[in-house]
Amino acid sequence: MAELDPLQAHEKGVFLFGDFAFDTRTRNLSLRGKQLPLGGRAADILQVLLEMAGQTVPRAMIVDKVWGAPNITDSALRFQINVLRKHLSPEADARPFIRNVSRVGYVFTEKVDFLPETGAIASRYSIKDDALDQANRTRPKTLIGRQHDLEATVNAAHHHRFVTILAPGGFGKTTLALAVLETLRLEATVFWIDASTVRQNADIWASLAAQLPVSGTLQAPVDLVREVLRSSRGFVFFDCVDRCTDVLSAFDQDELCDLENLTVITTSRQPVNVRDEHIVRLDALTVPPPGLALKADDIVAYSALALFFDRGAAHLHGLVPNEKLLASVAEICRRLDGIPLAIEIACAHLSIFGVHDLDALLRENFEMMDLMPTDWPERHRTLSKMIGWSFDLLTGSQRRVLLEMSVFLGAASVEACLRVISSEDLPERDVIQAIAVLVGKNLIVKEDRDGKASFRLLDTTRAFCIDQMIKAGEWHQVQAKLGEFFIQEIQGQGLLEGDKEKAVNWFGSACPNLTNLSACLDWQFEMAESPALAVRLAAEAAPLYMQLSLLRDCETVAARALTYQGRVEQSEALWAALNAFYGAALLATNGPVDASKAAMEVAIQKTQDSRLSPTAILAYSGLYWLHIYRSEPDLADVCAETLRPSSKSDLQDDDDLIADNYNAMALQMRGNQLRAERELEDVVKRQALISLGRFMRIGTDPGLLSRVFLIKAQWLRGKVTTALDHYEAIRGPLEEPEHGLYHCWALNEVIIPLYCSLRDYDRARHACETLRKAVHQQSMTIRDVSSEAALHAINALSGNPNYPALTALRDKMDRNKFRMLIPWIDGIRAQMLGELGRNNEALDVIDQSISFCRTSNSRWWMPELYSIRCSLLWHDQSPEGQTSAAIAFQESHDCAEELGASALAIRNVLRVLERKASDRLNTVAIEAGRRLLASYPDDGDPMAEMVRNQVWS
Repeated sequence: MAELDPLQAHEKGVFLFGDFAFDTRTRNLSLRGKQLPLGGRAADILQVLLEMAGQTVPRAMIVDKVWGAPNITDSALRFQINVLRKHLSPEADARPFIRNVSRVGYVFTEKVDFLPETGAIASRYSIKDDALDQANRTRPKTLIGRQHDLEATVNAAHHHRFVTILAPGGFGKTTLALAVLETLRLEATVFWIDASTVRQNADIWASLAAQLPVSGTLQAPVDLVREVLRSSRGFVFFDCVDRCTDVLSAFDQDELCDLENLTVITTSRQPVNVRDEHIVRLDALTVPPPGLALKADDIVAYSALALFFDRGAAHLHGLVPNEKLLASVAEICRRLDGIPLAIEIACAHLSIFGVHDLDALLRENFEMMDLMPTDWPERHRTLSKMIGWSFDLLTGSQRRVLLEMSVFLGAASVEACLRVISSEDLPERDVIQAIAVLVGKNLIVKEDRDGKASFRLLDTTRAFCIDQMIKAGEWHQVQAKLGEFFIQEIQGQGLLEGDKEKAVNWFGSACPNLTNLSACLDWQFEMAESPALAVRLAAEAAPLYMQLSLLRDCETVAARALTYQGRVEQSEALWAALNAFYGAALLATNGPVDASKAAMEVAIQKTQDSRLSPTAILAYSGLYWLHIYRSEPDLADVCAETLRPSSKSDLQDDDDLIADNYNAMALQMRGNQLRAERELEDVVKRQALISLGRFMRIGTDPGLLSRVFLIKAQWLRGKVTTALDHYEAIRGPLEEPEHGLYHCWALNEVIIPLYCSLRDYDRARHACETLRKAVHQQSMTIRDVSSEAALHAINALSGNPNYPALTALRDKMDRNKFRMLIPWIDGIRAQMLGELGRNNEALDVIDQSISFCRTSNSRWWMPELYSIRCSLLWHDQSPEGQTSAAIAFQESHDCAEELGASALAIRNVLRVLERKASDRLNTVAIEAGRRLLASYPDDGDPMAEMVRNQVWS
């Protein structure tokens, strides 16, 4: 500091040294913004020493400057010096600011800076604020997951005059603002105002002025602050301005418009809406997606997890992440929407509960307790209080809209919001306005997808609103409104078939969607006061679920509704429809069980007067497939004919397509492959306009399944390449999730037996692996058994047999009346027994299977069964045994020719030629083979080529 003339009055301003500031205008001494009590003489002495800092000031000069009289004793001066030392160095080991120079005077040893009056307050040391101290005490020192937001806010503060840190409650706005303040206070004056207490402009100016180390001035606070800020760079932080945005807006426009050096930074749940406002939006902390297996290293990748473990360590000793613990922590963070305050409140509960306990409690909507430190703000002590802080500021219509939005699980479309929430006393216009305000206040989240907006509540906000509505006794009313909305919505959409876009929308994230429909149904059945509404909603939902191939859901909702049959008054048509959908869905989930048959028969009984009503068509179609699964093609044919319009003269276009289609598929099961192939080809041509990728109900035009039956007929006719090419052509659509049942049928009943007949066991095994994956994408539980049986069958044919396991699976299929594949499996079981030398048991298995095929008239595999019987009999070298073998061979050959199953006839011949049977039988086989090959299709059947090599060698 330059040497000063002690006799000349110093320019007014502020001396700065260490953490102290001394204002020569007010003669106030302050430490870090806190004023210290200092008498007039001590203040005068301090000013003299500061003016001459670093120089020895003689005693006489001090006395003259301060007292203006030469007769002042040394003891009076020493007393005042000691007063100064106590203020400047209160601790015994603190460094001395004033050093005594023996017999000369005193020297001020600390480095001193001086700011003249024009910038006297513009200092990072010049503020004092109890609110800032309080905020710092109640906020964590570590900032987690907000480094990018910190940099963005500091940058915005340097380039914009008004910055708003915007986020819903609990997102850590105050914590971020304090971190920004600590960064900016190194370069300019900073002020901190707890805006939750501000009600008028005067409150703002008073708070600002109180932070200046100035007292005893006659200037008004507004003039004092503006005088300071006009000549220096300043940042004013307003924390929590939600309750005073109008005051702050007026404050900005009226008072600070000419302060170019000032930047205002606010924390708010809604924009302040002042000119030049720049918004920094905070997102929730990142959480891992559901189902992700987590490791300890993953914590740094998800800021919500990092915050939980950082804060949780203070409440639970030894909080070390492991895979199981991480799964619970991730679920807690997801349930709390990644909201930092919610996570901190949850962590406080670790002083009482374990992590897994807390996870379980939150799953049951446990309301967390007030366990936060006593000096935390009231609004930050529980989630309910955090949300209630904003809720209390809303108008009546805004509160109602927010509360009723909680009926939606996740997001809802604009239309859904209007139709569910609006009413006579709350018109759509008011709902739209309220939603706009609530979005602005960050109480409703707006999402945009494909040009359409949807709205949702955070889970924490939704839980608060549901609790409020239940306490008010209004929750069931809004649930009833949602139920009526879904009834109208489903009725308005009609059939989804042929309109995949419509169907896909139900799987979307915004209501109307399946998530909300399912939640509404659960409420109506479990908690609602009107079972009639629950039944009506179920009657609309069941066909929707079936059209979307959600067959388990269809079964469940129809079954729940049928528990009210006889107790709730509804039309016979409605009960008939529910029975039909229940029976058809049960068929698809549990297989052809008796309960499925009984439900569909009830539906038919209730619709006798309308034989071809949609309900009757569904019931007869369901019964058709039940008989097909049971391997009862004749009974299936009866159902198919029932679906044919009674008057041929009334037929238009393809009114009888369903009946013709069903007849052709039943014909294929009866074994007449020649006729079946022709009729199925005709049906497929007539179905040319059916989209293979459509969503289909059970009981409507099967489309893909017609082609699957045709593939089977082509294979059995010997057209192997054609069949496999046909399968490849429809493989893509079959693999769509909505066609899970058809895909399993194609693999289990056609492709695997086809490959096995070609002895291509590698492809058969690959198809079986595909089948087992497809089983998990469809609903029929018995398919687990049939797919496992197929694998055991492949293993047996390829040299790794397990007879007890295959037999147990076959018997389970039989008990469930799932019998299409039983003849194929029985043939393999008989061959296994023959390999073990248990020919009598093998013949019993074959004879029982042949008897079953005859009785049910499901003869598609009978030629193969006769052929296997022949191979078992020729081991008997007696004349009787050889005669029986020859008879069995001829039965197989004649049956195959009758049915047009050329592929099975070729297999019969090949089996004899390969096993080196008796000369008599071998000769018969060669002659039969030559006749077959004369007309056998040249279509890639390797079995035919092998026979050709044998008979012409």
